[in-house]
Amino acid sequence: MVVVRNLTKVIKLKKEEKTLLKNINFECPSKGLVLLYGKSGCGKTTLLNILEGLDQKYAGSAEIFGKDLRKTNITKYLRDDISIIFQDSNFINGYTVLENIKLIFNTKHIRFDPFLIETRLNQFKIDNILNKNIETLSGGERQILLLILIQLQQSKIVFCDEPTGSIDEQNEIVAARILKEISRDRLVFVVSHNVELFSKYADKILYMKEGKLYDK
Repeated sequence: MVVVRNLTKVIKLKKEEKTLLKNINFECPSKGLVLLYGKSGCGKTTLLNILEGLDQKYAGSAEIFGKDLRKTNITKYLRDDISIIFQDSNFINGYTVLENIKLIFNTKHIRFDPFLIETRLNQFKIDNILNKNIETLSGGERQILLLILIQLQQSKIVFCDEPTGSIDEQNEIVAARILKEISRDRLVFVVSHNVELFSKYADKILYMKEGKLYDK
């Protein structure tokens, strides 16, 4: 599913060059939960941006579905093939939860099924949030809602950047379990400092230090 070979990322500063990624090589299967961790500034987000197709300035290759990302239709890739979970969630303030759901589904060309949405929300005891403004939800409610919506999408890969960074300990466990459930039939790539939590659910663990990648 994901094959990275000799991946190197160098940026030019005013008086020098800085290497963010140093000759990275790894593979990921078509399903399962992969955890990537390391200290801040080690290159995790840089690597994630490349895999998401958001950064195409690098040496080496990053292939997904057997095709080099730099030769891929990125608009279609982002819309149809992957889902991205950011630390601060993916919602638009000023809209209700229901309006946000419809916007996400329209973007992904997914049929909106209100009964299915309400059923999934009810499972996590948050079925009363649909008509609330999105900004009134807690960080935990926003992330759990987003994970539920990801479950209902047909993306082949889910990329997560600190998916539990803004939620409490109880909801962290709920979020990790949802991601594990999602990973049973697709690839879930998690970047997180919460190694203790996600190592319990990970099928593969990668560690990054100073731009170099190690398979744990």
